Order: sequence, then C-alpha cells, then structure tokens
Amino acid sequence: MKVLIHSNKNKDNDFLKTKEIINYLISKEIEVVVSEEMYEDFKDTNISCFNPEETDQIKFALVLGGDGSFLRAARQYYKYHFPFLGLNLGRVGYLTECNMNNAFEMIDMVINKQYKIKEMALLDVQIISEQGFKKYVAFNEVLIHRGAYLKMMKLDVKIKDRFLDAFYADGVIVSTTMGSSAYNLSAGGPFILDNAKCFGITTICPQSGIVPPVIVNDEDLIEITAQTKHDQKYVVVVDGKHQVEVKNGTSVFISKSNETLSLITFNNESKRVNHITKAFNGYIY
Repeated sequence: MKVLIHSNKNKDNDFLKTKEIINYLISKEIEVVVSEEMYEDFKDTNISCFNPEETDQIKFALVLGGDGSFLRAARQYYKYHFPFLGLNLGRVGYLTECNMNNAFEMIDMVINKQYKIKEMALLDVQIISEQGFKKYVAFNEVLIHRGAYLKMMKLDVKIKDRFLDAFYADGVIVSTTMGSSAYNLSAGGPFILDNAKCFGITTICPQSGIVPPVIVNDEDLIEITAQTKHDQKYVVVVDGKHQVEVKNGTSVFISKSNETLSLITFNNESKRVNHITKAFNGYIY
C-alpha cells in the first residue's frame, strides 16, 4: 500500500508535522510517496516522488494544510481517482476531516477500512468567444464578474436552453455543493448539503436588490451571457485561480463534469456540513 503526501510548507515549517505523519505511516509498513513540489526536501531519504504510472498502488492522498492547500492538491491529482483525506493546519479547514490531535487515529481507521467515500460533483466550464474556446474544471465555483468595468452588466441566464432571467448586477456565481460554503455563502447564496444533487446560482449586488439565489438540478446545462456598454470587457474566474478576460457578449456554458472528487469521511456529514450546521444553531436537517 502507498500513500501520497502533499503538504504546504508555509503551514508546516520545515515539514515537522509532515515528518511525524510520514514516520507513523512507515511504522505501519506503508510506503510513502511525496508530491513533486516536496521532493526536493526529501530526496536524501528513502521516500520516493509521485509517479503517475504507479497511481493504481496509491490507497489515498493525505493533504496537510488548509482548504487552499487541499484544493491545490485536488486540482493536481483528481484525475487519478484515488480518494483524498485532509489534515487541517490552517484556519478553517472546511474540506479537511482531521487535525494533528486525531490524525493518527483517523489514519488507522483508513488503514482498517473504517471510512466512507463521498463523491463530490465538479463543474465543466466552457467559454466560447471571438478569442476562441477555453475549458476548465471548477471545484468550488465559477464567477462571471464586471472586473475593471465600472458599471453593472446585463446578465442573461438560461437553464437547459430555456430563458430563466435577465438582470443587472456586478456578477453572478455558479457554485458546486462543495463550493456553496465558500464565496457563494459569503455572497448570500444558499448552503447546499453534501448529498444534494444540485448547483447554486447567486447574483452579486443586483440592481433591484431582489434577485434571489436559484438552485438548479446538477444535470442541467447553464448558459450565462453578459452584456456591457461600449463593448467593455469583463472576467470569468474559475475557483479564484483561472481568470479569463472576455469580450462583451461572450457565452459561458456550465455543466456537471464527468469527473468527481473522492473525499474520505468518517461521519454521515462532512466537517463542512457540521460546521455550518452549528452556525445555524442546528436548524439544518
């Protein structure tokens, strides 16, 4: 059995906590491989670097850091289809299941197959414009925003080729279930439970102030087109990582990806859901 370790050195000085975890895994006779970014710090040890040709031997990926670290690792390795377990070294850690206080216990549970796999839906994002065709996979959200354009945009939203609404706003967010507790929630959008098969559409600062969030079936194709005055450009941002400046009238197509992200969990609900449930004083069932 192999375990892939991906750790954020900025959250773990000199990889001290990471080395604790590695030593524990080795004591359990588990082979450890580290991500390419980490290998420079471990090349003088017996620990090997991640090899894409040996992914079928990897039991799971253990990511040390915060939610940002977890998402970076997920983007890098999700196509290899092994599950991810997050160990929180950051502030919030919605996407992580353990911390240094219970890490060894939860590692043992994984080794003993006392865990569940939760498949989280991702988004395919296709941008079709005069500049050409671009495609991305979003883990949290897609943001269509006015960017440097100083006025509100007119946004036309279609669901399954049927017109849904047109409104003026600074922008609009389409979020996954996983991403519903991120930017979407901060913008007043709906929190979506892990087992819900849907996506959220949340408007940012609508002109009327009364454009409610919308929940759509995750099988539906979402098409969003923005119009600006004087052909001003605006931006499409994927997970706060990829930003594409596009021309007036560009169409953005958003749909459920064929890819999913496999998360290791030990309860019926993830830490993300439990945290938000407490924030709502238990009114989520």
